Amino acid sequence: MQKPVALLLLNWNTPEHTSDCITSLFTYCDANIFDIIVADNGSTDGSLQKLKSQFPELTFIDNKENLGYAEGNNRAVIYSMQNGYTYSLVMNN
Repeated sequence: MQKPVALLLLNWNTPEHTSDCITSLFTYCDANIFDIIVADNGSTDGSLQKLKSQFPELTFIDNKENLGYAEGNNRAVIYSMQNGYTYSLVMNN
């Protein structure tokens, strides 16, 4: 059954912050009701590969370039709507 909530995180060259945020979500929130979608905004520091290896169960969007905060998040919102989530929560890592 599809989880109702997509938690959307935008990453740009901050894998440590994004990793800490993901770990906190799994520690303090009910993971039965959400999926985490990480959109990487063209990081140049290997963030995407680091996060994928640390959290292989998550969904990742590779924006290939820095689209800015709004458009980077918009790509994740579009993904969540296309994939049937009832709610999309944009979070800042």
